Amino acid sequence: MNLITSSFQTLIAHCLIFLQGLIVIPLITKLSSIEDYGFYIIIISLLGIIYGFSSFGYGYNATRYLPSSSTIEKRSELFVTQLYFQIISIILLSVVLLIILHFGKKFNYFSLRDFSLTLLPLYLLSQVIYSQSIIFLRYTTKFGLMNLATVLTPYLFIIFSLLAFYFFNELKLNWLVSSNIIAMSLVGCCVFFIIRKEINTKISIPSLDIIKRDISLGLPLALSFLVETMVIVGDRYVIAFFMTIKDVGNYSAAYSIGGLSVIIAKTFNVIVPPFISKMVDLGNVESSTKVIKIALRTYFIFAVPFIYGSFIFAKEILEIFTTKEASEMAWSIIPIISFSSIFFGINIILSTILFVQKRTKILFKINLSLALINLSLNLLLIGIFRNIEIAAVTTVISYLIGSIWLISYLNTRWLDGITLKYIVYVNTISLIMFSIVLFFKSIFYVDNILLKTSCLIVFGFFIYLVLIFLTKKIVEEDILLIKKLFKFNSNNEKIN
Repeated sequence: MNLITSSFQTLIAHCLIFLQGLIVIPLITKLSSIEDYGFYIIIISLLGIIYGFSSFGYGYNATRYLPSSSTIEKRSELFVTQLYFQIISIILLSVVLLIILHFGKKFNYFSLRDFSLTLLPLYLLSQVIYSQSIIFLRYTTKFGLMNLATVLTPYLFIIFSLLAFYFFNELKLNWLVSSNIIAMSLVGCCVFFIIRKEINTKISIPSLDIIKRDISLGLPLALSFLVETMVIVGDRYVIAFFMTIKDVGNYSAAYSIGGLSVIIAKTFNVIVPPFISKMVDLGNVESSTKVIKIALRTYFIFAVPFIYGSFIFAKEILEIFTTKEASEMAWSIIPIISFSSIFFGINIILSTILFVQKRTKILFKINLSLALINLSLNLLLIGIFRNIEIAAVTTVISYLIGSIWLISYLNTRWLDGITLKYIVYVNTISLIMFSIVLFFKSIFYVDNILLKTSCLIVFGFFIYLVLIFLTKKIVEEDILLIKKLFKFNSNNEKIN
């Protein structure tokens, strides 16, 4: 499967996953409450942080060299040992978590309401089974099956949650987490059953030296993921500390919508690393720079107009997915987060270069600094102003600093795709689209908010495509490169 086809399939999968995220917002807020949604976000974010660190970095070689491995023995050597390692580590971390939460609840340091602590280790273990199955599919470039699995899981979660509501006439946090556990376990086990003939489950214990080298490369990456996650979700905990769980729910809902454009960058983050890893291993560095170029330019051409559109539709969209009260309180979060997503997306795409080059310590240093900056700003400013917009602004500052810092470590050849001319071009056609849609919004009178907003969004997208077509000479180079990538399959061939 070639790069563009894989990217397109993965983009569709990510859009469906994002749509699931939007469905979950009204599912919880309307069948339960905005407070329960905020508490759910807090719990799931905490478990995500623990899972992200649970490998302790062991498994870097698996993700780096699986794309180039061709035998069952080699794949098993890379994949199976780190799988067992993470299962053991997640069990140990679960025990530590249960002890901390038990005593915290006993001495009233925090309230877990009626949430069952026994669900936490089950969730973490199911997360390992599911995520490891996806890792194998991703780095052996089985993107079709990977996309099917990643789309199926969140929708199974919705189905099981609705079944719980149907049978028990309520949607409590325990049922939400249980639905996640069942969905991840079911999909993960099915994937492992499908790929059972491609790996040898026998443990091959590597030498201590090999383990040390693997962890020395992977630990900075695991810590980098940890602190990056803290940048993304840490503001929720600060809001919960200084404000209320309801504010967390409002902020999280708006943040989810504002981060829509990051889907494009995350799509490339799934597809690009295996492709350019193989290119670099084959000595085809020039082609890998062109892949990064088209990834950056494609991301910009979608993310920039989203910022302009968010200023027009933020309030209406948030009201559709939550409540009128929530939209009044948190609509301004959406355009701020959509602007921060420009820098977040750049960071996601460019970090794949450092991953392939084994410069993982740099990634950790950057992300750790951003986490500290973000946390410090949130604690200071939210503590003073008690305002959720502050959290969004600190997100912009953090990702902007991260982009500048990350770019400083890269050779300029990786950045050829983003020129001043291209930035001005994308902003110009986005501004024209913005002006036209804003005008039609003022004269388009329809009582149904969903119908009106949907029509105007479709109209704006159409206008934007027309503007790209009318100015296609400016992006002619991109079009030619995409055509070449359709035929490119990452073997020892070059993109001219």
